[in-house]
Parts: sequence; structure tokens; C-alpha cells
Amino acid sequence: MPADAALKRLAERLVQLRKQDSDAVAALNDIGTKRREIAAEIARLEQTATVLRELVPGGRLEYVDDDAPLPDGDLLSKTLPQAAYTILQHRGVNATTRDLLDILVKAGKVPNTQTSHINLLNALKRNTGPTKIFTREGSEWGLTEWAHGDSVASRNGHRA
Repeated sequence: MPADAALKRLAERLVQLRKQDSDAVAALNDIGTKRREIAAEIARLEQTATVLRELVPGGRLEYVDDDAPLPDGDLLSKTLPQAAYTILQHRGVNATTRDLLDILVKAGKVPNTQTSHINLLNALKRNTGPTKIFTREGSEWGLTEWAHGDSVASRNGHRA
């Protein structure tokens, strides 16, 4: 008799585990379906972004391409002016000192402090002028090379 009770508990446990396994497989299938739907939506949005990039100055979409890796390598090995130049060149549009600082902080180049902000601002100012790297338009920084042939403002889609 004790063997019958043990076999009955074993059978009940097997039924219970098979049900849990079946439920888990169904949940995984639902997750797989959801992942495929999300992947399709991402692909659709990336195709849209590709078309939009062709229509904007610099070929970069604000907020969409902000996290894109910089093609010119590691910002950590560059000086502040070199890093700012690389960021502006990659973005293709003007940026505020805060925008540049946020990217440098995210890259681990500088800490997010007031001192870093001041250091970056001073580095940009030291390299401003007709024979220098940077041009200031209002509160934004651009590259002097952009001013040759077209204004920095026009690169940003503003009328000069």
C-alpha cells in the first residue's frame, strides 16, 4: 500500500510538471512572437530613419543618432579640442557646450562637473576665430571649415 501512495504522488507530480512545461513553452512562443513584432517595427523605423537622414543637413537625426558610435575612434585618447572636433564632424551640425559635454561624459572622457564644463568652454574659445577650428553662432559651436562656402547657420537649416 505505501508503494501505491508513492506511485500516486509521483504520477500527480509528473502531471503537474508536464502542465508547467506546457505553460512555459506557450509563454516562450508568446515571447518569440512579441520579439518578432518588435524586430519588424525596429526595422520599419530604421528604414524611415535612413530616408530622413538623406533629407537633413549632416545626415544625422537628433535624438536618433545621438547614441551612434563615433567613427573616428576613441575620444579618450584625444585632447578636448580634438574630441569636440570629432563630435561636431560626426554630428554634422552645431552643438551647445552642454551637448558636447554630455557626449564627452557619456564617453568617459570627462566627469560631469562644472569644472569640466568650464574646461571645455575654454578649450573651444581658445580655438575660435578665422584661422582656428571652431566658430560660435549664438550659443552653439560649429566648425570653421563649415563657414567656407556655406554659413554654419545654413548647415543647421536656419536662414542666415
